[in-house]
Amino acid sequence: MDEQRLLAYYQLIESLLKCPDGEEAEILAANTDLLDAGFLQMLAAAAQHYSQQGQENTANSLRNLATQFRAALNLPTTSPAGGETSTLTPVNIEVYGQFLQDLLKATAESNGDPQVIYPLLEANTDKLNPIFAEFLRLWATNTLAEAETDTATSIAAVIVNLSNLINQFPLGSKANNMEIAIAGYEIALTVYTRTAFPEQWATIQNNLATAYSNRILGERAENLEQAIAAYTAVLEVYTRDAFPQDWAMTQNNLGNAYRNKILGERAENLEQAIAAYTAALSVRTHSAFPQDWAMTQNNLGNAYAQRINGERAENLELAIAAFSEVLEVYTRDAFPQDWAMTQNNLGTAYVERINEERAENLELAIAAFSEVLEVYTRDAFPQNWARTQNNLGNAYAERINGERAENLELAIAAYNAALSVRTRSTFPQDWAMTQNNLGTAYAERINGERAENLELAIAAYNAILSVYTHRTFPQEWATTQNNLGAAYLYRILGDRAENLEKAIAAFFDALSVRTRTAFPQYWAMTQNNLGNAYSDRILGERADNLEQAIAAYSAALSVRTRSAFPQDNAQSLFNLGKLYQDEKQFDLAYNTFADAILTVESLRGEIISGDESKQKQAEEWNKLYQRMVEVCLALGRETEAIEYIERSKTRNLVELLTKATSTSQANLPLISSSIRFPEIQNLLDKNTAIIQWYIFNDCFRAFIITQDNDKPVIWHSDKQDLDALFDWKNEYLIDYYNPQDQDKIKWQNQL
Repeated sequence: MDEQRLLAYYQLIESLLKCPDGEEAEILAANTDLLDAGFLQMLAAAAQHYSQQGQENTANSLRNLATQFRAALNLPTTSPAGGETSTLTPVNIEVYGQFLQDLLKATAESNGDPQVIYPLLEANTDKLNPIFAEFLRLWATNTLAEAETDTATSIAAVIVNLSNLINQFPLGSKANNMEIAIAGYEIALTVYTRTAFPEQWATIQNNLATAYSNRILGERAENLEQAIAAYTAVLEVYTRDAFPQDWAMTQNNLGNAYRNKILGERAENLEQAIAAYTAALSVRTHSAFPQDWAMTQNNLGNAYAQRINGERAENLELAIAAFSEVLEVYTRDAFPQDWAMTQNNLGTAYVERINEERAENLELAIAAFSEVLEVYTRDAFPQNWARTQNNLGNAYAERINGERAENLELAIAAYNAALSVRTRSTFPQDWAMTQNNLGTAYAERINGERAENLELAIAAYNAILSVYTHRTFPQEWATTQNNLGAAYLYRILGDRAENLEKAIAAFFDALSVRTRTAFPQYWAMTQNNLGNAYSDRILGERADNLEQAIAAYSAALSVRTRSAFPQDNAQSLFNLGKLYQDEKQFDLAYNTFADAILTVESLRGEIISGDESKQKQAEEWNKLYQRMVEVCLALGRETEAIEYIERSKTRNLVELLTKATSTSQANLPLISSSIRFPEIQNLLDKNTAIIQWYIFNDCFRAFIITQDNDKPVIWHSDKQDLDALFDWKNEYLIDYYNPQDQDKIKWQNQL
């Protein structure tokens, strides 16, 4: 049976169980596509499960619903999704009974040899389904209740071995295999109790916890809670003193469960994960257990990469250090797959890294992912290959070096490559993740028609929401809602006012999950986006919209501080400053832009790779300086306008004067990028003037600086003059442009 349909069946059953009395018919009417014999099969299996858990009222409700449903709709006895009968029948009991006996006999005689068991499973993958899990529970419950103690213990041991084998079986439905394994473990624990068999109980409990950690069906949040409870119970038997290696293994597994935990505070869950990994590493040392150490160290690196508490920059440095240390054990020659996994994690950390130069970090990430793809080939490791292609696409999507348009095309190509493996039917969650990334790449795409790219992005996000639901994948759902809101915010087609309302609604949906406490960085991102939407909003009172926008930007800036997230800090300040400027609140705009420029220039000072990177950053933030110049002119601060024009340049004025005259650098005063107007005048004599040209949105201006005037003389063009300038520029390029001449193409791009 298709895994996604199974998941849909289970979700529908849970909705029926949780809904108020009388609303069952409405829920069923909204899900008619699921009302088939396969759904009846799931009802029967769920009823049996609740009965085993002692919840007879719930089990009876489901049985009654199944009886009424079959009679009312006269459904066939076979499921179109998988051809399985709807519930256990005399024929089923005989078929599945013989299959189970064959498996148990082969497992007992071979002592659980996969070479014996797997061919038998492969020949009967059609029987590895919920009916078999239900039959296993029924048969084992009845058989073990009637068996002598020794016989029951032997049968339970064989069931555990069989459950381990089915859990690891690579064929058939992974979701079904895990349900069968869980059924086997839970049955065995009725025999191997903690009191009578503490060590065996702990081993089986650990296996059950791992199965719940990886479970596909059911609520993900609840599955992880089951896993954490089981691991915690195991640690009461597997103590550090009595079973140090088993204790460390369980601590590592507990850390994994906390790192993935959905319920509770995300920040606290990650702290619990870090504590568990750290505990495990007190036994799993580099010298004593190098491979186990490397495994847990890699997990610890992942936890630091996701950590919320503490400084984000420092957490990422700890993650990078952890991954780098792991690679001393996981070498490419000795452990190629583990090396590739860790190298992939390292690349992801470099993509997110805050310290050091952003451009260089992304180049390191791209290099890491490219190396991983030499091991993770599509033929040998299709899923890992697809994951790495997805990550490579992320790195290209954010890349600073090279042409932005080309980087986005490389990102789109990488995402499409990943989607050739990550199909919706085979890997729905991975498909949704990469589809989301592809939507973002289309939203930012330079090549092609902008309107069409945004429609592709919106279509991608809407498709994703059929997999990423609020209930099953709340964090991913919130991310997609945020991205969908951003696409509607900039949408060209359709009614502008309606698009903005859709954007605002999507951002509020995202914020229902992205709270400041749980996800402060993402909360701030969405608050910033919400500010953008309210700034542009057409419906509603303008004053109210402005208040909402200012509140959203201010909220974002409470997290996006200069020290913690400098790039984001500058962006939110820029957005807030634009709002003040557009509303002609020039003093507030001036102060806000000044703060943004301080952040930008602190970033510029950290760039160490040369003029090209500084030039790219100057281009990125050119609009910020342009806006500040406009505000200075509106406030009558002409000299400050000149100073900000100069500060916006990649090279400062002193460097230009040095190259333009015979004056040596040593004879000029030391002037930083924050050059003041009197200092510029001091560079001139009575026979020299500086004419500074600056292009605005509606004109261009000439600022004439002489030694004698205490402020510049300013001339500005008409709008027609600006249009004529651009027309002249275009004609100039056309005259010299030759598609066959690569030198001229390069020259044109540089110009």
